Amino acid sequence: MEALKCLAVMLLVLLVRVNITQGQVATDESVRVAYTYQFASSISWPNESAIDTFRIHIFSANPSLLEAFESIAQKRSIKSAPVSIQAFSDISESVELLPNIVYVDNFRLTFLPRIYDQVQGLPILVISEENPRFDLSMINFFYSDRNRTNLSFELNRKNIEEQGLTISPSLLVISGSRADAAEVFKQQEERIREQQERVAQYLVQIEDLQQQIDSQSKTISKQSKNIEQKQFELANMQREIDSLNRNLDSLMFSIENQRVILASNDSVLKHQKLSLRAQSVTMREQERQIEERNAILKQQQEMVRAQQKEIEGQLAVLSEQQQQIVDQKRLLLLAVSTAVLALIVILLVFRSYKSKYRANQLLHMKNLAIEEQKNKIEMQKVEIEKQAKKLEEQNVNLESIVEQRTKDYRLAKEKAIESDKLKTSFLANMSHETRTPLNAIIGFAKLLAERGTQEDEEMSYLRIIMNSSYDLLRLINDIIDIAKIESGQIDVHSTSFNIHNELYSLNAIYTNILFSKEKQHIDLLLAEPQNCDSLMLYSDKDRILQVLKNLLDNAIKFTDEGKIEYGYKLKGEFIEFFVADTGCGIPNDQHKSIFKRFVKIQRGGEKLYSGTGLGLVISKNLVEKLGGNIWFESDTDKGTVFHFTIPYQSKGTPAARATVLSEDTISFKGKRILICEDDESSRKLLVQFCRMLNIDFVETANGEEAVACFIRDGNFDAVLLDIQMPILDGYGALKQIAKHNAKQIPIVAQTAFAMSNDAKQILNAGFSAYLAKPFLINDFSNVLKNVLKGKTQ
Repeated sequence: MEALKCLAVMLLVLLVRVNITQGQVATDESVRVAYTYQFASSISWPNESAIDTFRIHIFSANPSLLEAFESIAQKRSIKSAPVSIQAFSDISESVELLPNIVYVDNFRLTFLPRIYDQVQGLPILVISEENPRFDLSMINFFYSDRNRTNLSFELNRKNIEEQGLTISPSLLVISGSRADAAEVFKQQEERIREQQERVAQYLVQIEDLQQQIDSQSKTISKQSKNIEQKQFELANMQREIDSLNRNLDSLMFSIENQRVILASNDSVLKHQKLSLRAQSVTMREQERQIEERNAILKQQQEMVRAQQKEIEGQLAVLSEQQQQIVDQKRLLLLAVSTAVLALIVILLVFRSYKSKYRANQLLHMKNLAIEEQKNKIEMQKVEIEKQAKKLEEQNVNLESIVEQRTKDYRLAKEKAIESDKLKTSFLANMSHETRTPLNAIIGFAKLLAERGTQEDEEMSYLRIIMNSSYDLLRLINDIIDIAKIESGQIDVHSTSFNIHNELYSLNAIYTNILFSKEKQHIDLLLAEPQNCDSLMLYSDKDRILQVLKNLLDNAIKFTDEGKIEYGYKLKGEFIEFFVADTGCGIPNDQHKSIFKRFVKIQRGGEKLYSGTGLGLVISKNLVEKLGGNIWFESDTDKGTVFHFTIPYQSKGTPAARATVLSEDTISFKGKRILICEDDESSRKLLVQFCRMLNIDFVETANGEEAVACFIRDGNFDAVLLDIQMPILDGYGALKQIAKHNAKQIPIVAQTAFAMSNDAKQILNAGFSAYLAKPFLINDFSNVLKNVLKGKTQ
């Protein structure tokens, strides 16, 4: 029975899996559209046979999504009905006919409450993207990993059925809850039992029929034996009659043949006699002709022998003549060679005499020059000896000076190394001590904001808290980056990545930032070359995105009206990125100093802009580290355009993106984790995350308590260890837990250290994963899913 269940699940998965043409790289938009069509096929509408056109209304800021819907609508129908696609930018736009499906992307999630009010009780399916509210969800797409590569979806059965829609069992098994899947399997098992009962009844009827057939077969068998006996007797009689007839026919045929043969033999004998007579006459004539021809042949043979003798004589004469010609040629060649050799000898003797005369003249002149040179060398030798004495005296003084300077250099170098270590240690500690409280501030503020129970004024306060926290985090990161740049610790880690995907992700991030800063009236536009969706770049993705984020942050800061546009262009061996805004611009007198440290734009007494003045300095150093250049054009009160170039390198062929349905079926229900965190605020945040995700937990305040708890219990699915703790830190706790970790339970490090080698050091120490503070519930959930998936697979 378990095998039948597994087979059923595999068949249902194959029924709802999206087919993508081989050799084609699918985009996220095409996959979402394909899934939408599959959902429509797997859900039934009331009176759907009367639907003449399936209408899909789209609320999206993504033009690629609309193009994908319109493209497939021209090729495919839904339930044999044509498909109509309509795009809306606002919920208030009038609609003549009600849709069958409403699609809302992650840029228009604020429309969902009003959409649900309008479609309540109507047979309309609502599909959303990355919707955090399950109560306002029917079918929702989301990414199951931090890299946004595994696309999944979740289904709210209750909301769908309240709209009067019916979900197919295959879709419930794939994306519904465990209760939905169990109900489907229970229905399937009942149907199988009914079929088994019917089969048992059919088997009883078949046995009765088989008995009747056996009885009739016995009767038929007896009758067949009697018939066979009679047929055998008749066949014997017929064979005897046939044998007699054949013997009689044979005798008659033999007699007739003998008569014919006798008549034939008489005529043949007569013909042969006549033929023999004619042949005897012909043979006599042929013998006479043969004798005459033999005589002629003898004469011809004698003539051939005479001619052969004459030819042999002529050949002997020719051979003698050829030998004489060869001898004469040899004599002539010898004479000519002798004459040429004599001439060459005469020329060589003449040239040797002439060159010898010239050489003597040159030798005489060189001897005179050598004598003069000798005198000069003697004079220079005396001068060099004088200078050598002076140099010896100076060397004695230089050695003492160099030795003293070397000692000074070593001391200065040791002080510089010690200062660099102190500086690095100070930055690491400052980062840790600021990130730890920020983790609690951002985490709890995000939780309060997501509940949505606050008044508008309270929500604005929460936004101020989160924005200020992110600004402080950005300031810390800038200080650490400028310190790394000054100490030469900036490293480049090149990988191959899709430019379009990364820029598109930035659009979603900064759309939310504009909303949080109450600048949603500013248009954020992404400009790319045509047909470059799959363009791959081999460079440091994180550093390029850091530069783009710095430039976009500045554009938002200095722009109050208009638009912000960003993108890239292909220019030969380089890719040129740009960020353009319609803000206040940079005054001409500040153009030369804008890339210097701590320089901020000043507009007289009009407006004071916040910031450290480090973002552009960091961006310039990062771009130059990547082998590019950065510059800008700006007009006061018209706006600014920043450009920077990166060498274009494409390494290998890009792999196809993993856009199939993720099989991420990891559930946190029943999971149990050990939390070890010395900071009370961070520990409470982790506890709250666990409660929201239905995870059982045990909390400890230092490494020693965590080790004792693990040894005492050990029944955990994962362990979370803070790195910097009193009594026993995370590294020490890891070593002691590893001695008793026979089940290979994953251990995750959580820390506020953010220097370049921290992550590498943590993973090399043996931790399964790394969670950097500050982090949100999605980061916490994704890391746990990854380590638990690795454990259960």
